[in-house]
Amino acid sequence: MKRSLTLLSLLGLLLGILLGAALQRFAPAGAGVATTVADGLIRAWTNALRLVVPVLVVAQLYVALAGRHPSTAGAVRLGVVVPVVFVALWTFMALATIAVLLALFSLPILRDLSLSLPALSGQAPAPSGAAGPGWWIDELIPPNLMAAAAANNLLALMLFTVALAFAAQRLPPERRRVFEAGFGAVRDTMAVLVEWLVRPAPLMLLAFGLRFTSVAGLQVGEVLLSYAVLRIALLLTGIALLYVIASVAGGFSLARLARALAPAQLTALATRSSLATVPALLTAADRDLALPPVTSSVVIPLAGATLKVSRAVSEPVQLLFLAHVLGIQLSAAQLAVFLLILIPMAISSPGTPRPVSTLRLLPVYVSLGIPAPYYLLTEPVTAISDPFDTMINTTTYLTTDVLVARLSERSA
Repeated sequence: MKRSLTLLSLLGLLLGILLGAALQRFAPAGAGVATTVADGLIRAWTNALRLVVPVLVVAQLYVALAGRHPSTAGAVRLGVVVPVVFVALWTFMALATIAVLLALFSLPILRDLSLSLPALSGQAPAPSGAAGPGWWIDELIPPNLMAAAAANNLLALMLFTVALAFAAQRLPPERRRVFEAGFGAVRDTMAVLVEWLVRPAPLMLLAFGLRFTSVAGLQVGEVLLSYAVLRIALLLTGIALLYVIASVAGGFSLARLARALAPAQLTALATRSSLATVPALLTAADRDLALPPVTSSVVIPLAGATLKVSRAVSEPVQLLFLAHVLGIQLSAAQLAVFLLILIPMAISSPGTPRPVSTLRLLPVYVSLGIPAPYYLLTEPVTAISDPFDTMINTTTYLTTDVLVARLSERSA
């Protein structure tokens, strides 16, 4: 289903580009009518996607926060150390990626790269300016939760959800389980709704391709090539950075670490499944790096099931690249909210081959002002970069094991 949808989307985009180019050359008057129709389709679809954002974010965050009840002292200790390392490493990689990207965008080869297309109808409105010195209080704690949802104030909704999840822990177990089951059902229902909304993607990309070429000509090839090269380069840079972190934290030479990781990295390239690399990583941790087997037997499989640092690199690259070429200014608060939304999604991502995106982040991109067709335009690059996504995840699993082992030694 996902593969056929991707193929249909690519065919729709190609057909739209050809139709738009033909209209631009042979029937300029018809191009204006076609652009109006395409705008209407894109606007309706974009608004529908934006509708599901607040509910999806709240339900997913609540489910991620609920239901963590360690039962033994050892589980409590690992339950504190491992998540802290996970989140710290994930956040560090995301912030490093953003910093490198912002520096790269100042280079001449990327600085002038743009999609000179007028703003699409249905694009998220720009946030209103501050009304006074205490405006940020209303942003964090709005007087009306429904108004915050209508304004796509995701940070306020997330803070409310965190408070709600902690308050629910005070309820009797049977009532708390009702809450968790209810939010889980809402999350799963929203996932189905997003899946339905994604199905018209081939038609939307046809409309987008038609509108794009009828107005802006054939710029898309240069933009997609630049994006693919940038994304892969940042993933490779992230892998190199993780090698340095593991080497310094573990006291290993880079050569020794590279030899230990080589079998797992080859497995990652061949299978594009980070979970498939877990056996090789366990062997490397025990035989090549002499890490504590007790720690490795917990951390590496747990990291394989939950930790997807590839999201911390590839998603900021996609968001910031699209914002850059479209001339959309994203605030620090918007980037922070985006990263907070990514964390539970990264935890729930399977460690299996990802030839196409699940498009679960599409509504989030739309809420940040990125028109949906532009997001879909860059999605086929996922298939190209997937082996490198797998490699950075595999490297992260062993790096996490090294960090947890060293922290455990110091606290012992």
